[in-house]
Amino acid sequence: MLTSDVELLQRCFPQRQPVFNPSPPRHATFRKLTAGDRYCGVVQNSGIGIGADNEECAYQVGYMDGTKSIGYIGVDHLRWWTPDFRRQVSLQYVGFGCGHTNQLNINSGVSGIFGLANQGNGVSVLEQFQRALGSSFQLCFPIAGGRTDGFIQIGDQNLPVAGRNGFSSTPFLNEGMPGLYFVDVVDFHVNGVSVGIPPGTFNFFGANDLLGGFNIDSGSFFLILITGAFYHVRDAYRNAMRPQLGNTIITGRSGMDTCWDVSGKNMPNINAAQYGPIFRLGRAMVLRRIASFFTYISHKGNPMWCLPVLQHTEMSIFGGYASQQMHMVFNQVTREFLWKDNADSC
Repeated sequence: MLTSDVELLQRCFPQRQPVFNPSPPRHATFRKLTAGDRYCGVVQNSGIGIGADNEECAYQVGYMDGTKSIGYIGVDHLRWWTPDFRRQVSLQYVGFGCGHTNQLNINSGVSGIFGLANQGNGVSVLEQFQRALGSSFQLCFPIAGGRTDGFIQIGDQNLPVAGRNGFSSTPFLNEGMPGLYFVDVVDFHVNGVSVGIPPGTFNFFGANDLLGGFNIDSGSFFLILITGAFYHVRDAYRNAMRPQLGNTIITGRSGMDTCWDVSGKNMPNINAAQYGPIFRLGRAMVLRRIASFFTYISHKGNPMWCLPVLQHTEMSIFGGYASQQMHMVFNQVTREFLWKDNADSC
């Protein structure tokens, strides 16, 4: 979600919400774009366009965890409340993607991707709305499959302040890929104890420093860690969970390499090891309990308990699953990231 350019509504895999159908009369204001339309040109010049003609304007977008979408671009009317809920802002030419060929790293039942990147190319919904509302935003993702609602608010007004109401903060970095949300992580902790990631592990590298870093991007599902950090977090988590779950660790699905068969165990009574990043200024984030493990039923019908962290060789990403029940604020005015660990409101 966060570092995606185009916002996507999928039309092919199973989801909990109704599948978007642009056909009239329900969406009489929807229009499929073609090569001559302005927003189509914006998309084609952004790096995700894969061609346009008199029939459609095509795109393809992918994420490091294997999630991807291919489809066409359309526009429709969109109304958005201001953060104080006193007025609605309405735009009549909001561009977005309709995915017809989609692939999720894991079947989470999501219905789309909401683009909140700020790369200056005019593609994301944030950039389309920022003239009316501003470029800051805040959000809270509810528990996956839970009964409560989350929220996304766009606007520079009435933003939380660090040090008040339980919010902590860390500055955004000006390095890395422009328009994305990189923060200065130096280590991780498991149950409050540093795992000892070597200094410089999260540094930028490569041409123009476009690789490395720690990016907050819920478009990727799981937390992704660069190799030099991954094994430190994984091994500390294994050591913390072995007394309860045992020494038989197996490889799970979707790239998770630390899983236990918990047949016969009462999962609500398992004391989940909690972990999170440590920022350079010394502040530590603690993921909510529900975000510190992932469960599923294996092909043998056995319940599995897994560490929802994947390994990558080029970048670290704080994915959407790790963000559950965490109120996060992206203040573009002060250039800082704020979070509230105990956001029980979503």
